[in-house]
Amino acid sequence: STLQQNPDSNNGTGRILLVGTSYVLNYANNTSNQPCFRAITVSGVTPTVGSELTFAAGSQTSYFASYVYSSSILVHISASATLLYAVPISVSGTTLTQGTQATTTTTGFNSVSGSLSSNRIAVGFINSGLYGAIVSVAGTTASISSVLLTGNVTASPNMYMQVFGLQAVIVASQTTSANEAVVLTDNAGTAVAGATAAAALFLLI
Repeated sequence: STLQQNPDSNNGTGRILLVGTSYVLNYANNTSNQPCFRAITVSGVTPTVGSELTFAAGSQTSYFASYVYSSSILVHISASATLLYAVPISVSGTTLTQGTQATTTTTGFNSVSGSLSSNRIAVGFINSGLYGAIVSVAGTTASISSVLLTGNVTASPNMYMQVFGLQAVIVASQTTSANEAVVLTDNAGTAVAGATAAAALFLLI
């Protein structure tokens, strides 16, 4: 796997993240193409690598990302052809334990995500239209609040996200070959759709 330190606005995946004092590696299994995880601790110059935890549901490795939710919780976002998954994973030393996941319906693998200032996670995904979701975790249980942002997108659009505090601007390709920018707001864990704007080109910096 290619390693990246942090997720970026163009759906880059955070493959190794510091959760408390453990480094959690997120990668893909070459045989099953499933997202996998290992926790690593370091004492002096000696690393200790924990056992592999395999998540066998979200299998499209091009569209998965993980985020540090707290000093002991990692949240993994991925999708299959029919479901978007939010999976909390508790981290203790080199031990990883999967919590209670949340799912919502999708009609394609495409997704884009980013961490908000609330530490909740904004996600854009397709369900016969562009939807926005806010992912929250209570203890080790995830929840997803979703809302339709716009129906005027292609079946498999190119999507980009830029986060500003409690809001995420999501740009997706329209059925008219233009792009559409939509706003997703986190209202205390509830996904709220904002205004949309269409143009031939958007540039996010």
